[in-house]
Parts: sequence; structure tokens; C-alpha cells
Amino acid sequence: MLLSTVHDFTETEQAKRTVAGWRTGDEAKRRRELEKKARVANYLWDNFLGGTSNSRPFENAVLDGIDFNIELGSGDYYDILARTLNRCSTVLKKVYLSAAPQCPFPDAHLNNAINTGLFDYVRVQFYNNPPCQYTNGNTGNLVNSWNEWTTVNAGQVFLGLPAAPAAAGSGYIPPDVLKSQVLPNVRTSSKFGGVMLWSRFYDGGYSTAIKDSVNGGSSNGVHHESIGIAIILN
Repeated sequence: MLLSTVHDFTETEQAKRTVAGWRTGDEAKRRRELEKKARVANYLWDNFLGGTSNSRPFENAVLDGIDFNIELGSGDYYDILARTLNRCSTVLKKVYLSAAPQCPFPDAHLNNAINTGLFDYVRVQFYNNPPCQYTNGNTGNLVNSWNEWTTVNAGQVFLGLPAAPAAAGSGYIPPDVLKSQVLPNVRTSSKFGGVMLWSRFYDGGYSTAIKDSVNGGSSNGVHHESIGIAIILN
């Protein structure tokens, strides 16, 4: 019995040491990720925002903010990057944060970051994702997904769409369908910020065709300010 007791005790202590080792490893990994995200934030600040660097690609031009378009890898620690960049804001110069998640809710890569509540704009990509996009005359999946996205803690939510059939594998909405069947439903949210189009290269008149409906003022008594069309350059 004594040997059995010693054996059990040894196993218990070994288990404790193993758990402690895991915890130590997790903490070390988190510290490394914190340092990595801090370096990324410093690089972005020095090269694109209000800092100084000898390698600024736009020279003296200062960007207004950073867009998170993360589609590969882990979604861990982007919340830390968002918090770090947010701390760069000053009374005189705000650093705007935007995100471009895929429409399946919540986004696999950006959920933690968006949940910080620090993002001014969330431009959801409602294309290349059949379960939550316009498909073959059906607007239901898109509208249902939109209603989920308007619950996020963010300033404004944009409806991200392809500007032409060739701009994406799927999800293109003809302008007349967008104006008559989609916008009347999505504009009811006070978080509606406008429409994001991918991309300027493919925009052969789509933005012109929809702009009056996007900037139409109000719907169902809800008034929206600063509504517009964001066209991605590529």
C-alpha cells in the first residue's frame, strides 16, 4: 500500500508539473506574440501613420488608419494589435481601424479583434461565400447574415460586394436587384455605413448605378449620416 501511495503521489506531482509546464509555455508564447504584435504596430506607425522612418513607401503622406483583412492563419492576438494601434490615437490625430471579415458569422480570423469594440468600420465581404451571399435571385441568406453583422460592437458596417461578375467567384448582385431588394432591408440598421466594392479595377459603372440609392437619406424613419461607397483600389 505504501508503494501504491507513493506511486500515486508521484503521478499527481508529475501531472502538476506537466500542467505547470503547459501554463509556462502558454505564457511564454503569449509574451512572444505580444512582442511580435508590438513590433508590427511600431512598424505600421513609423512607416504609414504618424511616425518617422527612412523607409516610408508614401514618403511624407500620413494614412488615416489600418485595415485588417486577415484570411489565412490563426486569428489569435489581432485583438492585441488593434489595442496597440488604438493607443496611437491622439486628440489631434485619430488612428482609424477597419476590418474586412468574410460574411460567415463570426469571422474565423477577426472575431477577437472586432470584439474589442475599437473598430470604426467593418466592411463585410458578402461574396465567395454561398451560405451568406446573394445566390440565384435569393437575397435571404445575405440579409440574414447582414442582420447578424449589425450586432457587432463597431461604428459602422458596410455591405461588401463585387463590382462586376468577374470580380469574384460568386456573390455578384445586379444593380437593380441591389436597389430594389437588398438596400431597403439593410438600410434599416443604424449601423449601415454604405457599400464597399471590390474593386476599382472592375467598377465599370456599378458605383454610379447604385450611388443614389446608397445615399438615399433614410429608410423606415432611420436617418444615416456619412453613408457612402468605399471602392477598394487594386
